[in-house]
Amino acid sequence: MLINIEVNNNVEIRSLNDLFILGRLQEVGSIKVNKSEIARELGVDRRTVSKYIDGYSKCDTRKRGSKIDEYYDVIEAIYKTLIRNDKALELNVSGLFMDMKDTLPNKPLLTFYRDLGGKLITVGSDSHYCDKICRGIDKGYDILKDLGYGFFTIFEARAPKLIEIK
Repeated sequence: MLINIEVNNNVEIRSLNDLFILGRLQEVGSIKVNKSEIARELGVDRRTVSKYIDGYSKCDTRKRGSKIDEYYDVIEAIYKTLIRNDKALELNVSGLFMDMKDTLPNKPLLTFYRDLGGKLITVGSDSHYCDKICRGIDKGYDILKDLGYGFFTIFEARAPKLIEIK
């Protein structure tokens, strides 16, 4: 017995990652795909469309390490010295406004400091001009809060004072 089923269905393609659906439909012979038209619509090469239809998916994680990975033992020693001597690490937000678009140190290093027991952390903006004073400081506080720091540090008469991040 042969049963013929005709199914009308629309498939919305919003990105390259949606193309695997077309690949499955193509396998069962229910559709013919115009890869050139899809490529024009998505603004990519036709070969890229073919690759994604065939099941390719971009890797979400980097395979190579960071340039500073080989220095983590040195960084650890510095952080432990800061912690042992009640000295604060500075989170400098000036890098957010440079090509690097990141803080100095970055989030992984701030997390590493916290995990070692570091609690004293100041927030600076590298303000060398009046119009840049405190630029990005609020963003620095937000980053600290997101990383699990509940306080930032200021110094009064050379003594650290913790200020709650609200």
